[in-house]
Amino acid sequence: MVKKITGWELTDVRSGYMGFRFELIKKIIGMLSVKRYGIPMDILLRIWGAKRDAKVHEIPHPALYDTGISNKLSEKYTSEKMTQKATRLQDAYLALLQVVEEMKIPREHILEMNGYENY
Repeated sequence: MVKKITGWELTDVRSGYMGFRFELIKKIIGMLSVKRYGIPMDILLRIWGAKRDAKVHEIPHPALYDTGISNKLSEKYTSEKMTQKATRLQDAYLALLQVVEEMKIPREHILEMNGYENY
């Protein structure tokens, strides 16, 4: 949904591994409102809102799952129940909707960006 709203070619909006020009961060730092899973989406949408023509480039990085905290997270996520996974997804989606609502991104814009302009 973040990709569709912004029009940016993004593949991972929840990893939190991002870099931005300092001037963009200064514009949005006081606006951030969500916690946990939604923080990266909050940052991306706020930057888009502050400068819609901002250039965004993803920097590929390897996922390292065989070290310290990664092992613990891997064990946690492979052993969690479906209801726990659904809760994490719900948390992220609610965070996204919170930012969309706060920014007053029109429903029509979201539908249009998703190819549903006639709904």
